[in-house]
Amino acid sequence: MSSQSPMISLVLPAYNESASLPVTISRLARQLNELVEDYEIIIVDDGSSDGGRPTFAEAEIRMIRHPVRMGKGAALRSGIKECAGRYIAYTDADLPIDPSSIALAIGVAQQNPSALVLGDRRHPQSVTVGRGPASRRLTSWLFSVFTRATVLPDLRDTQCCLKVASSARLKPIAASVATDGYSFDVELIYLAKKAGMTIVASPVVWRDIRADLGLMRAFRLLGLMIGDVWRTARRHDTLRSLIAARFRPA
Repeated sequence: MSSQSPMISLVLPAYNESASLPVTISRLARQLNELVEDYEIIIVDDGSSDGGRPTFAEAEIRMIRHPVRMGKGAALRSGIKECAGRYIAYTDADLPIDPSSIALAIGVAQQNPSALVLGDRRHPQSVTVGRGPASRRLTSWLFSVFTRATVLPDLRDTQCCLKVASSARLKPIAASVATDGYSFDVELIYLAKKAGMTIVASPVVWRDIRADLGLMRAFRLLGLMIGDVWRTARRHDTLRSLIAARFRPA
């Protein structure tokens, strides 16, 4: 990495991903080397308990470690804070999004400096490989319905694990997100819209590799995520504005 700011900072929140990280880093580095001259990859180990502590000799790769598990949102906030790149992207450490889709979204962000680019699994050009368990598909649908009803009525897919934006726009917004859990994206998108950023959907190739948690665990996770979204709605008083918009005279 040169002494100048890298073009791209890519953040990977990770929990117990020591087995998958080397392959993920290899695939991402290959794609980023084709895309830009200079980049950095920041891995945020969120208090992993799997005993693995992979190390990387490349100067482009940095590791941040949380001493205890704080949540995916907290890991993203820590990673974004440390980014030096002019553009910031983040995705999951097990890489369900094909690296070519990440490159596409970065290109969209570079063409739209005031945009927050969202990977969108429901985009007409997106491709889904595989089919996750029914319990995860059901809880994802319920979460989407609740999110649209309370915070973001016009978005189809807040939880796709790919977001890209200019560093200048994203860093102050991410720093003000209070959500530490999986619903970090919902509050980030809401605050980005409130700050005047344009929300742009980008197609993805997505491998549906979601684990089968069983119905009880899946609904427990759904409850935690809905709780986070409800707190976001209350914190920013979104329900009042949504109701007012719905019943505003034509």
